[in-house]
Amino acid sequence: MKTELNCFAIPAEAHNPHQLHPLLDWIEQREEVLASLNPEQKSALSRLVPLLLCGEQSAMLVFHNEYLRLSPNNSPSLQALLQIEADEFIHEQALQNLQQWLPEPEDIRQIKRRSQLFYARLHKSSLTIKQHFFMISQLDACVCLIMSAMAQSMKQNPILQNLFQLILKDEARHVYVSRMHARALSNQKPDDRPHKDLHQQLITLLSTEERSFRTLGVDTGMLFQRIEELAQKRIRS
Repeated sequence: MKTELNCFAIPAEAHNPHQLHPLLDWIEQREEVLASLNPEQKSALSRLVPLLLCGEQSAMLVFHNEYLRLSPNNSPSLQALLQIEADEFIHEQALQNLQQWLPEPEDIRQIKRRSQLFYARLHKSSLTIKQHFFMISQLDACVCLIMSAMAQSMKQNPILQNLFQLILKDEARHVYVSRMHARALSNQKPDDRPHKDLHQQLITLLSTEERSFRTLGVDTGMLFQRIEELAQKRIRS
């Protein structure tokens, strides 16, 4: 069995996984997933899943640390933060299982490192916690676009399409919660401006695996355009 792909150190405590989350059932469908993929699709997914995994692990840390920061004050945001951390944990477990079933790319370390650097730079660039969570809401909105494109590309593969649809559904709620939490941090400087270069940096990261996206049938031109449009929408709002 392959070693799990870990971009960031995940805390052993918390998570509180939802016992009824539909992704828990999805994880049990290994045989069906493997049978539904051809070699080219397996290879493409093996290069894309690490990018998604790093994002889920990064998000888990963000929400876990914010939960710990606010716990002593019994903040009204605690339950929502805990639920998002639990969502991200289940997403991570589903993607981790998918990665285990796929071949390992020869350059897996480079793929992992590019994603680690992207998330590490973003988190270091936030000036305040308020600004950080506005950035997280923007990033989650981009993740929704990616998951939507992946689900659309998997029309002929209902099992994998379901994986991306279920993650998309959660991430859409995370966008709203992150934005509301940022606005609730009233003791910090109000700043909901778009994170500088966030969307372009994400496109640059995704472009390193443009061939893999296209192998799966994802229209990268359209995906990148939608991410750019999201950036422009935030600038105008």
